[in-house]
Amino acid sequence: MNADVPPGEYELWRGSPEEYKVLTWAEVRGIPGTLVGLGIAYVIWSIPWFPISPWLVLAFVVSLLIQMPIRPLVRWYRVATTSYLLTDKRILTTTRPFGFRRTRDSPLRLLKAPELRDETEDGFGTITFDGSGTPSFMLVGNRFVPTLRGIPDVRAVLAKIKDRLED
Repeated sequence: MNADVPPGEYELWRGSPEEYKVLTWAEVRGIPGTLVGLGIAYVIWSIPWFPISPWLVLAFVVSLLIQMPIRPLVRWYRVATTSYLLTDKRILTTTRPFGFRRTRDSPLRLLKAPELRDETEDGFGTITFDGSGTPSFMLVGNRFVPTLRGIPDVRAVLAKIKDRLED
């Protein structure tokens, strides 16, 4: 028995995200938006009577330019420090941002309808749960509905979760 498994429970599956997308569609769409923002900042800079300070617009655009390469790095770090543990009673999601361990507990009895999303040809995918379970989580003080992202052999993990939900 592993030390991470709560007493009285047994481990069904343990894993971590192994697939990672460098850029999301939001970031890809943000690149032209930032370039348009730079153009607007240049136009505003050249009009002396414009009511908004060009320094304010420039500061906003520069913050976007700084944020664009940092967001994928932060996402990569979050994925690299995330692990999942499926027991017979719950799903534990553990992250270690900046050296601090944070574990989120999701009892299986509160989860609704697991769904397979974004499955790739090599068996990686994401398991999400129906959002209708969220009010149940709020009643017990837990607003976290887990999403198992980028896991290998996703169909086998989904089958284990469905078996436990049927019990």
